[in-house]
Amino acid sequence: MKSTLLTIGGIFQMLIVLLHIGIFYGIASSPDLGADAKVTAHIFNAAVLTTVIFFAYVSLFRKRDMIGTTFGRIVSGFIAIFYLQRGLVEIFLRGVDPVVLGFAIVIPPLYAIVAMPSKQKAEIA
Repeated sequence: MKSTLLTIGGIFQMLIVLLHIGIFYGIASSPDLGADAKVTAHIFNAAVLTTVIFFAYVSLFRKRDMIGTTFGRIVSGFIAIFYLQRGLVEIFLRGVDPVVLGFAIVIPPLYAIVAMPSKQKAEIA
């Protein structure tokens, strides 16, 4: 089950990677942002993009480590907290958006379940 949850989470991560790649073009073409604000927005977007690429990689290609090691469970817990915090910030800054709310509700529990130690040996698909 945890392996399936990581696959689902990895697919969500890849969608978020595509979103953040698109955001690069949106930042560049935004008439509302000054030059300094665009640079800052690009830096923050690049940092989030790099983080999400890492999340996608470990979710899709390092399942055994994510499920079977303490460090992997810590990473899973961090991903859950990251998206919970990210969703709350978006809601406070921009209001309730159904897409953001959906990601904030779906992603943290996926990774929180993976972060919980299991009594049986790790299952890998």
